[in-house]
Amino acid sequence: MYERCLKQYVSSLKPFQLALVESAQLRSQHHQSAADVVSVELKDLNRRYIELLGRLHHRLVTLKQVHETAGLYFPVMESLIISTFSLRLCQRCSH
Repeated sequence: MYERCLKQYVSSLKPFQLALVESAQLRSQHHQSAADVVSVELKDLNRRYIELLGRLHHRLVTLKQVHETAGLYFPVMESLIISTFSLRLCQRCSH
């Protein structure tokens, strides 16, 4: 009796097992192209670069304020142009 119930239960799970196996196979077949991977990594790198520039700007402002408070000269770097790799790539492509 127990074995018959167990066999029925196992046979009722077969369709679900097949569906799970097919789903796992489809997920393993889905790969990102190299161009997509590079694009995502470049966007992440640019985001991190912009965050770093923000911290650098904050430190420069703080340093300038400290120098001015002490009556010392601190060179102003207003003309400093900082761009991302993506912006330079776009500029290069437009020429």
